[in-house]
Amino acid sequence: MKLRWIAAVAALAASSASMAQDFCAHRDTNSLVWNKAFAAEVKRYFGGSKGYLYWDKATIASQVLAGLGGPPDAIRRLDGNMAIASACRAHSCMEKAAVVIACPATIVAIGAIHYSPTSGEGWTDRPELTLFSDGSNQQAHDALKQWAAAALGDKFDGMPVHVRSPLQTSSRKR
Repeated sequence: MKLRWIAAVAALAASSASMAQDFCAHRDTNSLVWNKAFAAEVKRYFGGSKGYLYWDKATIASQVLAGLGGPPDAIRRLDGNMAIASACRAHSCMEKAAVVIACPATIVAIGAIHYSPTSGEGWTDRPELTLFSDGSNQQAHDALKQWAAAALGDKFDGMPVHVRSPLQTSSRKR
């Protein structure tokens, strides 16, 4: 009995280690975001870049992780060796984020649906999509645009789409 318990714990530890190194092995976005290796990779992807997605004066990485940290979607496989993980921001499901991963653990592109601040105290009611990538992977861009279109329905038509380098800031003041 004790030997079975030890074997079960060892198998669980091996599975956890495998998932830490294989972002595509996670079942949903929450599991992925709670993976310390994934969070570290998002922070590395953006460096210390700051800008405005969901709030001002914060790193893009922290805002993207918040966008991926709410009610999760299942991680979906794309053509080739890629997958997309998405979720909406907790308590603000109009704001969303998605990441395209080249399996097992390379971030190819990240998308964020966000709203711009107005000159007053509010935000516009028109969503924007910002894609963070080096621009070299059209499949990733297409997958993020399809994700945004599915998430937003009619609001996607005519929506501004911005493409930025992960290390470029997008500072907008309120």
